[in-house]
Amino acid sequence: MDFNLFIPGLLFFVVGMSSSFFFSGTEIGFYRLSRARLVLNALAGDRSSRFWLRLSNGSAFFISTVLLGNNLANYCVSLGIVMISQAIYRPELILSLVATPFVFVYGELLPKSIFLMAPDRLMRRCAPIYYLLIPLFLPISVLLWILNIALTRLLGETPRRYALRMSQRELRLFFGEGENLGIIQKTQQRLAENIFAMAEDPIAKWSARLNQFPVVNSDMSLEDVLKTARSAGASWILLCQPSPSGRGWIPSGFYYFHNLLSANSIEDAKVETLLVVPENLPTVEVFAKLTRERKPFVIVANKEGAFTRIAVLKSLQSVAYDNESGDEGEEESI
Repeated sequence: MDFNLFIPGLLFFVVGMSSSFFFSGTEIGFYRLSRARLVLNALAGDRSSRFWLRLSNGSAFFISTVLLGNNLANYCVSLGIVMISQAIYRPELILSLVATPFVFVYGELLPKSIFLMAPDRLMRRCAPIYYLLIPLFLPISVLLWILNIALTRLLGETPRRYALRMSQRELRLFFGEGENLGIIQKTQQRLAENIFAMAEDPIAKWSARLNQFPVVNSDMSLEDVLKTARSAGASWILLCQPSPSGRGWIPSGFYYFHNLLSANSIEDAKVETLLVVPENLPTVEVFAKLTRERKPFVIVANKEGAFTRIAVLKSLQSVAYDNESGDEGEEESI
């Protein structure tokens, strides 16, 4: 056996099989991605979902990348088989016939079956590789993209465009299927539709003026802070400091009511940090931030950076359930 040919041949064969597994799996995974889940994850800030959603609008780039990758993978497999057959002094035809079922099962059939079962999760993990592959194959992909545009114009077909929104018709179809399968209830459907309706609204639309909320300051005694918190009737209360201009107050943190109850003095009470967002941030991103940071509210800063409004999680949830007007009944006593 000639190891100078066998080892490189085996390396080419393994690299080719791995590449064939990857490209064959992602090919079926791309077309099996759930559009509704892509939109939801993209609105929540998931980078890979935004990437696949944008790529859906230019699928020619993805198709060309997969085709080129598969061709390179097949070339590596073939080269590996030839080198191995020469290394072990066997006819190439016999080794090719023996390897063909193996290549078909493990390089084509198995990856397609795996990606078919969990396309969303697997495609999210494969996205970083395509971040590199698509620019690498871009010179050839551009040619295919131009050819695709020419064919669509010749046939008079308009390619479907995907965006970070879903039409009412698509939503009804999506929820109708979920209701028929028994996985979506009426209340869940109404909640999701309302969230979609307010998703792209800036958070300023669903916030209340900050001066409408009771506040405490660090100069107050623990008894006075507890009294103010009890009268507010919520599980938290804002801690503010005087503004430099001497007019009004600036939020500097907040207290949880249970921390106040367990403290011996106001100095011992734990001050929680504020979550601040710009006033033009989409409401759905604020929902995601509140869930991720586990905060009961966010402070909304205007274009000048001043803290002027506040958006309370319970009020946002109430709007999502009822879809009522923003400024009317939006303030929640704290």
